[in-house]
Amino acid sequence: MKKSIRVLLVLLAVGAVVGLIIAYLCKDKEWDEEDDFFDDEDDFDLDDDLKATGEREYVDLQKPVEDVKEAVKPVVEEAKKVMADAAEKAKAVAEDVKAKVEEYKADVRNKI
Repeated sequence: MKKSIRVLLVLLAVGAVVGLIIAYLCKDKEWDEEDDFFDDEDDFDLDDDLKATGEREYVDLQKPVEDVKEAVKPVVEEAKKVMADAAEKAKAVAEDVKAKVEEYKADVRNKI
C-alpha cells in the first residue's frame, strides 16, 4: 500500500513538473484568429523585401537550454517541498488507518 501511494505521488509530481515546463515554453505563443486567414487584398511584393545574404538578420528559434533550466529550478524545488509535505501527510494517514485496523481487530477478537 505504501509503495503504491509513493508511486502515485511521484507520478503526480513528475506530471506536474512536465506540465509546468510545457506551460512555460508555450506561454509566449499567442493565438490571434485574425492572423489565421490570408487576405487576398494584401499585395505582397517579395522582390522589394529581399536583401543580400550578408545583410539578413537571423533569429534563433530555440530558447537557450540554460534559460529553461533556470526557469525550472524554482518549480522543481517547490515540487520537492510539496512532495515532502504530501509524503508526511500520507504517512500520518497510513499510521491512523493502521491504528484503526488494529483497534478493529482487537474489538473483533474480544467479541469472539
